[in-house]
Amino acid sequence: MISDKLIRKLESQTKDDQTMETSNLKLTSDRRNFLTKCLAAGSMVCFGCLGTAVSASQVPGASFPQDSLKNEDLFRFALGYTLPLMKKMQANMGKMPFLELLEKSAEANMADKMTALSKDIKDRSMKKFGELILQLHSSSPVKDGIKVEVTEQSEKVFEMKVTECLMAKIYKELNANTIGYSIECHPSDAIVKAFNPNAKCLKNKNMMIGDLYCVERFELA
Repeated sequence: MISDKLIRKLESQTKDDQTMETSNLKLTSDRRNFLTKCLAAGSMVCFGCLGTAVSASQVPGASFPQDSLKNEDLFRFALGYTLPLMKKMQANMGKMPFLELLEKSAEANMADKMTALSKDIKDRSMKKFGELILQLHSSSPVKDGIKVEVTEQSEKVFEMKVTECLMAKIYKELNANTIGYSIECHPSDAIVKAFNPNAKCLKNKNMMIGDLYCVERFELA
């Protein structure tokens, strides 16, 4: 017969196991939620480093712990997960077919996001477009990761100079600047056309391909 002492011990152990299981489930859930938010914000980054802000703005309840996780840690975490997968896909598909697919996917993704973000905006001038871009650049987690100077802004033109870009820095460090360019920079023309079909983007300088700074000029025809 099992003694009362042993029964109490077993009951206590069962409670401890249940408590530990609950804690582990909560930890797993927290990690999953954190991972989902990070990847949503960082795996489809794009458009002059704006995709991070654009994506983050569309994740319900997304928040980024500024004290415990620096922007650079966030980007490195997201890219550390996605880049190995993309490099394997590139090796299997071939470099050019993969980059072309990546560019088309990035174009479609960012155009959809800009369409959603600007659906209530009636003013489709480049001045308004520039205001939206600057607003996105000042949003977490992009802010502090990129420095932008407005070099021209009018009803028909918005031009910006990017003197510091955390994403370009990390992509180049990870020897993935061509992938970075396809995701981050290539969609610029598609995204401004999603805002105004009569607009176009001219990339005069780009850090991802070796320039010291980026210059993107958005013009109405």
